[in-house]
Amino acid sequence: MSSSDIIQIIYGALTLIVLCVTAYFISHAPVNAVNIGRQLNTEQQKDNAKRNLFLLLFALRGSPSNYDFVKGLNQIDIVYEDSPLVRAAWHKHYKDLHDKTIPEVDKVWNIGRVEVLSQMAQSLGYGSLKASDILENYYPEGHQYQENYYFDFQQAHLTYLKSGAALHQMLIENASKQQSTDSNQTA
Repeated sequence: MSSSDIIQIIYGALTLIVLCVTAYFISHAPVNAVNIGRQLNTEQQKDNAKRNLFLLLFALRGSPSNYDFVKGLNQIDIVYEDSPLVRAAWHKHYKDLHDKTIPEVDKVWNIGRVEVLSQMAQSLGYGSLKASDILENYYPEGHQYQENYYFDFQQAHLTYLKSGAALHQMLIENASKQQSTDSNQTA
């Protein structure tokens, strides 16, 4: 066996190895592409969920008792599960929301909301958003008038229902007394 035969055998073996490797990658390329596509899609969905939650909370930051705002706060742990700074700010704010001994509670809650939103903004890449920007919000007087009207209406409705129930109870007691006195007179 000459050296040219050995070179041809090595060349043939290398060609066969390259052919096998090429066939392997060609056969697995579609599966890998689908897996990469799914991973990118999942990451995009997570990013969209983070952005949507941030925008919701940011839009409602001046109305912390709004149901959607509260619902959004309760989603932070799952949506930002991979953002420890956001979750830490949320957990501190949550603790403050339940601490009844805090003096000047409204200021502390406001600062807590700002801190949560600030951490969310940082994690999403909104680095130029300042705490002063987060503190500013627009809440028209008409909304406050509407809330006050609704509250007053609810209070009046409650008073009406309570007085109606008391009147009903009083009528039943009077009818019962009348019935007992009538039965005593006939006996």
